[in-house]
Amino acid sequence: MTSVICGTHRLTLLAGPGGRIERGNLRTALPDPLRQAEGRSMPPPFILGRQEQIGVVDRAIRNRAAVNFHASCGFGKTTLLRNVVALGATRGATARHVYLNTGPFGLDDLLQRIVGELFTTAEPVRLTSPECEQILGHANAVIALDDVGFAPERVEYLRRVMPGCALIIGSQQPVLGSQGETHALGGLAASVAVSLLAQELRRSIGLPEYAAARSLIDAVDGQPLHIRQAAALIGSGEQSFASLAQRVAGRPEELDRLSLNALDADERRLLAVCAFTAGALLPVGLVGAMTDFMYVGEKLSGLFRKGLVEHPDDRFGLPVCKAEPYRALLFQYFELGSSVRGLLGWLASRAPGGAEAESGLEAAVSVLGFAADQRQWQTVIRIVRVVEPILFVHSRWAAWLSTLEQGIEAARQAGDAVSEAYFAHQKGTLHYFRNEAQTARQYLERALRLRNQLGDREGAALTRANLAFLGVGLSMSAPPPQSPFGRPGQWRKPALIGAAVVAIVSLALAAGSALGGDDRDVTTPPTIPGQSSSTTVTDPSSSQSSTTSTPPASPDKRPAAPGAEPATMDFLLTHMNPDEAAPTKEITVRNTGEEAGIVESIRLTGSDSFATEIDECSGITLQPKQASSCKVTVAFAPQEVGKVGAKLIVALGGKKSKVDLEGTGYVNVTVEVTQADDKAEVKSHVTGYRDSRECSDSCEYRASSVGFSLTAHPGTIDTYVEKWEECTPEIPSNPPVCKPILTGDSTVKMTFRYSVIE
Repeated sequence: MTSVICGTHRLTLLAGPGGRIERGNLRTALPDPLRQAEGRSMPPPFILGRQEQIGVVDRAIRNRAAVNFHASCGFGKTTLLRNVVALGATRGATARHVYLNTGPFGLDDLLQRIVGELFTTAEPVRLTSPECEQILGHANAVIALDDVGFAPERVEYLRRVMPGCALIIGSQQPVLGSQGETHALGGLAASVAVSLLAQELRRSIGLPEYAAARSLIDAVDGQPLHIRQAAALIGSGEQSFASLAQRVAGRPEELDRLSLNALDADERRLLAVCAFTAGALLPVGLVGAMTDFMYVGEKLSGLFRKGLVEHPDDRFGLPVCKAEPYRALLFQYFELGSSVRGLLGWLASRAPGGAEAESGLEAAVSVLGFAADQRQWQTVIRIVRVVEPILFVHSRWAAWLSTLEQGIEAARQAGDAVSEAYFAHQKGTLHYFRNEAQTARQYLERALRLRNQLGDREGAALTRANLAFLGVGLSMSAPPPQSPFGRPGQWRKPALIGAAVVAIVSLALAAGSALGGDDRDVTTPPTIPGQSSSTTVTDPSSSQSSTTSTPPASPDKRPAAPGAEPATMDFLLTHMNPDEAAPTKEITVRNTGEEAGIVESIRLTGSDSFATEIDECSGITLQPKQASSCKVTVAFAPQEVGKVGAKLIVALGGKKSKVDLEGTGYVNVTVEVTQADDKAEVKSHVTGYRDSRECSDSCEYRASSVGFSLTAHPGTIDTYVEKWEECTPEIPSNPPVCKPILTGDSTVKMTFRYSVIE
């Protein structure tokens, strides 16, 4: 049983029926509610060169500024950021130095993680985003964020929320905007790159080899990761400087294929686990559990020396930017069933609130997505059952919501009413704590109906008890205090805030790091996953202010403000076919204030795949206290393969609210296989990326990712691939890979022939 304080209430997760809502003890102050968390030690990684970039970081730290280093995969962003944090700790810096990989989690979850790195509480507490804003507004720290994929307006929001912190960001694309310095991280200088190559070879590079070594470095643009891979191939005797420079000239990614071809089957299985959990840094024991290998640490260390995995601290992983190409090449070596059994067994044996369980979260979320793409519904249900308590206790509630949605879809597809009832109960309970009363009621009532039908008296009693809280609301535990953020729709403000901020300021003053005159405005994020749908937001895509002229409200009444439900809407997989009717979903718009208000506009921002089909709201007057409502119908007609997103922005009473929209487009790819011998016992076949079905004649695959590919597998040693037809041009690979054209449904052909063995 795990319990978390959230506002004036407590959420307790029971082992069987799910989460139980309870009223907490009303307190106007807490004795020392937040304490400074202990810093994590981080050994400095090996780094050569980069003096210029280190100087830029030092200047940003002194000025509490923000700097963004961006580059494609393998140029050393992670090494640079980890070096900054490690050196800060070894130099005895007074400000905390924190390194976080943003991973597959949203901005709201990231705020929780940053607060958790800086401060700790006596018992688990889930803070709201405004509470995190207040706390971080007084923080004095150096925050290094890696693999950041947020839009620039969200990164600018982070900068505004943490005015007393230095923010060091690593990303593939520029994300900082106008809130700091942005620098492209290029390759190493030639002399430094030669030194790195010699270091990896563990020998000097003589004059006869020097010209060829320089040519090789130029061919890979001085990229540190490729230099390490090249050193491994040269050191094994498989390549020389000259031959390798010639092979990779103009196509340095060929080093990945050469490096993978040099691996044995066990090494490929290990690397496949890292590829399908890309972005996560895995403990050795977890990799061992997912592969059932002995001496896993030695094997992973070998992959690290070959430049194929990362190895910070005592963990191993693959950069997320390597996921797509490596998954396509290693798909046949990833065994979903045994990997999931090992992963879930390892997680189940750890305490949900412990650091070890948290370290497996990113891996579990990645494998969950793969299992859902494979339509392995029972596997999805098993993963969600184990992962959701860990997401709950570690305050990854945006990820928790997404995971529950996947669980509900899997349970419906599998006809598992017990699991659907459990996940619906959890999702409804979570929506209650997000101040989304209508959505909470919808899911809790669904859970109650299912549990009554199943004869689950214990589960039904718990769901009924949680439903009872919707009759009174969170604000009944205490009078709603005046919001310091000017948010009319945010009526749940726990008494924890004031004492928390006082404690933080006291700590900062004691440490001599208080920020003089720090009364700057902390503005609301443009969009934070997991925030109440009734929250007023600033629309970053608008050139005008989000506040328009409205009549003055009565002093004792909250002004009109919009609320839209559901707060998130996922169209899931949708066929990219202009001849099919686009699926639609309805959004309900209400006035959450205490004054009548006019719906000024309904508009969409983001992907063109979404469109407003019916707008019943624009220009109408909505009565206060949700007494009236209107509907907006949104259609999703995907224009491209893969996941896309948009936001529906509702303007009412000079305030704005948003609904996050998501959908995934797919096309059908038909494969026609011509065998070398139709009567052969062992058939040659084709497999699809994230679809392990073996196709030996004619099959149809669903391509829902831009990385979708098809791999040919000759059935016997005397069979070879003659050709792929109707594929985009591909670099030769073994086994041969086809990238279909994904602009619509298509057909590709694979022809196998016999070869003569010499």
